[in-house]
Amino acid sequence: MTGSPLMLRPCALDRLMPMHLALDGSGRVTSAGRTFARLAGVDPAGRAVFDLLRLRRPEGVADVDGLRSVVGQKLHLTLLHANLRLAGIAVPARGGAGNGLLLNLSPGPGVVAAVRRFSLSNGDFAPTDLANELLFLAEANAAIAAEAAALTARLQNAHSDAEERSFTDALTGLRNRRGLDQAMDTLARGGGRFAMLAVDLDRFKAVNDAMGHAVGDTVLRAATEAMVRAARAADLVARIGGDEFAILLYGAIPRDRLGRIADDLIAAIERPIPVEGGLARISASVGIAISDDHAIGDVASVTAAADAALYASKQAGRGCWTLMGGSTAPEAS
Repeated sequence: MTGSPLMLRPCALDRLMPMHLALDGSGRVTSAGRTFARLAGVDPAGRAVFDLLRLRRPEGVADVDGLRSVVGQKLHLTLLHANLRLAGIAVPARGGAGNGLLLNLSPGPGVVAAVRRFSLSNGDFAPTDLANELLFLAEANAAIAAEAAALTARLQNAHSDAEERSFTDALTGLRNRRGLDQAMDTLARGGGRFAMLAVDLDRFKAVNDAMGHAVGDTVLRAATEAMVRAARAADLVARIGGDEFAILLYGAIPRDRLGRIADDLIAAIERPIPVEGGLARISASVGIAISDDHAIGDVASVTAAADAALYASKQAGRGCWTLMGGSTAPEAS
């Protein structure tokens, strides 16, 4: 079906094809769409088309006559100034000698990258251009990816929080038995040097039974503070039972220094604790063992020695400490 040539005003052509190039018979640009001009970075008017574009496929096309030979075919081009890949099609158009061309272009699959690079928006493309759908899908995918990343971060944080809680005593905030076991496993694998203090609170059960659990909780927190003060920031204090605690002092610590630490700890725990209804008084028995007295990494042996030393302190009348020597002979305070 034939008819009269269709005439479009430049503004209508720009709206219909914002990435077009209108070429005269010699291949020079007579008009260009606003989006193409933005991407080109120069005013295309009057320039030879192959000063702006390189045709990658079909191969071997390097002049306007070659471009006429591929009219109607899909073209793969590169915008030279921006090194941007484009797709396009050329059709005959009325030019200066009646043999001009109209070239319509699109970023094609690279539209998302082009949008980001040149800050393009929907208004830079024809309303019917699939680029708009691609942009919508890209934005939707980005939103989904962002939400997925946020959800993953929340789940990871929740997992970390739950794992941290599983290693922590809820009342005192100290490590619990599981947390102590984890630290001991690390020492067993690494063979690090340390001292272990096994601590039992003397007379705590009597205070708890006589004055109530609320007072008992207050007393436990006060004893916890005393143990945390006795340890260094890098050391570990754990509550492993109702009134049973363990302190890991990392590194090599002289025996006399360990004795002074135990003396100071017992004295701190024996200070009267203000509670509802008066003052609570407890004491502590301490058993000490040193990793240097045992095979490297044998944390079970160190733990057993600390427990034996604690038992010796209780047998000695409580409120004292015992350091178990390498021969398992106790050195009492």
